[in-house]
This record gives sequence, C-alpha cells and structure tokens, in this order.
Amino acid sequence: MGQSLILWYREKCQKRWKLAFWSTFIIGFITHAYKLLNYLPGHDSIFNTYDSQNIIGSGRWFLSVVCSLSSYYDLPWVTGLLTLVFAAAAMIFIAELFKTDNPVLITLCSALFITYPAITNTLYYSFTSDGYMIAMLLAAAGVYLLRFEQNKKINFLFAGICLCLSCGIYQAYISFAMVLALCYLIYDLLENQRSSKAYWSWIFSRLATFAASLAAYYGIWKILMKLQDVSATDYQGISGLGQFSLSYYLNLPIKIIKELALAFLEQNVFEEGFTVSGVLNILFLAALAAAFIVAIIKSKAYKSKLRLLLIFLCVALIPFAAYIWYFASSELDYHYLMLQSLSVIYIFAALLFECYLSPKPRAVCAIVLVIVSFNFAITANVGYSLLEKTYEVTYSNAVQMAIKINEKADDEDFDTIAVINDGTGKDKYDSAQPGNGTPYINKLLEKNMLYNHKRTCSFLKNYLGIELISADEALLEELEASEEVQDMGTWPAEDSIKVIDNIIVIKVGATDE
Repeated sequence: MGQSLILWYREKCQKRWKLAFWSTFIIGFITHAYKLLNYLPGHDSIFNTYDSQNIIGSGRWFLSVVCSLSSYYDLPWVTGLLTLVFAAAAMIFIAELFKTDNPVLITLCSALFITYPAITNTLYYSFTSDGYMIAMLLAAAGVYLLRFEQNKKINFLFAGICLCLSCGIYQAYISFAMVLALCYLIYDLLENQRSSKAYWSWIFSRLATFAASLAAYYGIWKILMKLQDVSATDYQGISGLGQFSLSYYLNLPIKIIKELALAFLEQNVFEEGFTVSGVLNILFLAALAAAFIVAIIKSKAYKSKLRLLLIFLCVALIPFAAYIWYFASSELDYHYLMLQSLSVIYIFAALLFECYLSPKPRAVCAIVLVIVSFNFAITANVGYSLLEKTYEVTYSNAVQMAIKINEKADDEDFDTIAVINDGTGKDKYDSAQPGNGTPYINKLLEKNMLYNHKRTCSFLKNYLGIELISADEALLEELEASEEVQDMGTWPAEDSIKVIDNIIVIKVGATDE
C-alpha cells in the first residue's frame, strides 16, 4: 500500500498539484507558526477548550462531524497543521481550475491565498479552523467539478453535495465558491470564444446547481433542528432570515460597496487616514484595473457584445457574491474570517498579470503582489503577538481574581458567582498608539477578555478550576440594578469583589492603562 502511494506521488501526481500543495503548506507554516506553536486563545476559545461544536441552531449542522477528526479539544498544533493541509488541498483545485503551470505564478498565488487575513482570523478560532478549511476545500472542489466541458450528471451531483456540505460547516464559504466561479467564468470569457449557447447553458446549469445545493442545505438544517428539538439562534440574525423591508434591499448595494472598500482600505481614509495595507491595496487595485483593460483589448473580448456583457456582469456581481448573506439577514455582521472569498481576487489578478501584461509591467505587478502578501504575513504575526499579550493580561487578572475569591471563601459562605460590567464595555487596542497593530487587528482583539459574566466565569472555571454556580440572567439584572453593586468599584479596585446574599459579585469593565 505504501509503495503504491509513493509510486503514485512520483509518477502520476502532477507537478502543478505538488507545487500548489507544498507552496501553500510551507508558506502557511512560516506565516502562522507563531499561532501553531503557542497556545494563544481568542475570546471564544474560553468556551471551547473542549466542545462538540454541535451548533445546529446556527445552521452549521455538519461542523461537529468534521471537527471530530481532530477531537473536540482546542489543540493549536493539531488543528493548525490540519488547517494548512486542507487549505493546501483547496489550492490544488484552484490551480487545476485555472490550468496554470508556471511555478512562480502558482507559488505567488499560494502565498496570497494562505497569508490572506481571513486565514489569520480563522486561526484565532483554532478549535474550528480545521473544520472551516474543510468547508473551503469542499467549496473549491465543488466549483472545480462545475468547470466547462464537465456536463455529466454525476459531476453536478457531487458538486452539489460538496457545496451543500460546505455550507453545512460554515455558510460563508458559499461566497468563496461563488466568487471563485465568477472569476473562473471571467477568465474563460477572456481566454476562449465559445458560442452564446455554451455560455448560457453553463451559467444556468451552474446557477441551478448552486440553488439546489442551498435548498438541500436549508432542508437538512430544518429536519435536523426538528429531530433535535432545537430552534434557530438569534446570533447574526439567523432566526430572522429574510425578515426585512424593501428599503433594506434598496440600500444594500451601497452598504456592500462600503464594506468592500473597508475590507481593502481597513478604515475610512477620509476620516482616519491611510494604512500601509490600504496603500498597498490601492496600488493593487490600480494594477488590476489596468491589467483588466489590457486583457479585454488583447483577448479581443470587446468584439463580442455577449462576452463583454458577461465579463462586466461577473465583475459587478463579485461584491454581491462575497457578501451574499446580507441578502438573507439584515442583522449580519461580516467578520474577516467570512471573507476568504476576497483572496480569490488577488489570485485572479496574478493570473491576469501573467497572461496579458508584457514582461516589465508584469514584473512590477508581481513585486506589488509579493509585498502585499508579505504585509499580510506581518499583519498576521502582529495579531498573534497581541493575542498572546491579551492572554497574558487575562490570565494575570484571572489569577488575582481567584486569589481574592479564595480569600473571601475563608471568611464568608457563597456558592454562586455573578460578574457585572460597569457599563464601560471592554478595552480595545488603539491603533494610534505604536505597537498596537492595524485597524484590522484592533477590530478583533480585546486587551482583557474578562469583561462580562460569561467570559469571566468560563475562564475562571476552565483555566483555574474555580467551580461555582453561574448566576442566571434574571439574577444578573437584579444585582446590576441594586444600589450596593452600583456603589462597588471596578476591577482591580479593592471593593470590586464583594459577597452579597451568598453570591460573590465581581464588577468589571474597561480600564485605563
């Protein structure tokens, strides 16, 4: 068996596949080693030291299955390696989809793909990162099965299954599949001159496959919720899917364009100025626009009204595909880990540069992409360093809380814990201060994760073994409204911990440093 695998790898595994896999894996390991080799829990890791990820109410009915492959423990080294393996496998499908054999181009595309901030953000949630990468792998495989000249019914069936399961792991990766399919269609429209019938047939059959896979996903979700007697969660507006007004739809295009601009620029440049990433992305978008015009001219796509119409229609649809779930929920807040679809734009740009630019402009654009990818990698490691700092501050505060709790236990009786926020919310890193990272990083991290009841109690229990009954919502509201709690100081003040009616109350909030 082992010899057969080695023989297959040596003789039948294409160089394109090997290069796509290993360049993605190696660059990914170099970029994300900080996270893989250290325990750097994020704010949700507090609840996920061990969790089955059975969150059917959130629509992720297949997540528990794929996460079981690496156990349900939060194991950064194990899940991190699997994350890179599945991401590298997804890159094989992308390289094969676009049929590129240039080793430099494949390596560059792999770097842009694996260093993109959405991967970093996904690794912040290392307890599910390997599962999410399986979702991305399935999305890439689904699009690959739907390429031109692949019209066998079995292909449509397997593609639909891949897309359905991808959505069942994490819904955001349907956007990845859609953007990948749109970029593939643009690339084919530039490269080939198929008949109008071939194009329309491909478009409608692939739309039908996407629609059928989403319908199957939704149907399975409803059945599983009924079998497990679970209701849709309010998180991200999932319980209210489709419940919004006509005015919401009318304003949605503007909202999506603004979101897309912020994804590339990191912040409102008119009010807050430019960042390094923002400037690099402006250069990138300018190069992409120029290369796109050159590609249309050199491919003579302008001579065919249909090809030109379809090209511009695909370009116009990319932002809407990337933010497709805004059409389903008005309460949705796109996190960066939901935007891996945007990395496809960088890959597509690299392909255009290679195919349609002359040597000198191509070299300049390649340098820009290398710098962009390098900046992504630097941003990732800045984020990981701040994540480590956050954990250290959180652990230090939790140890001090545990000491005070044990001291109180020597003199007073209590069996319940209640953590009240003083109304100031949570500490965030200020990007205006040196060493605090970029606005992208600051949107994701807190200085101290002990800023509310749920997180503080979970940290004390899971990391320090403080086993107390957690106060329910009604009790928390009652305590918060009491004059005795309002007069308490905020942690780490001496009077920030107090025993009230056999309940140990801790008052927390944002603190100035």
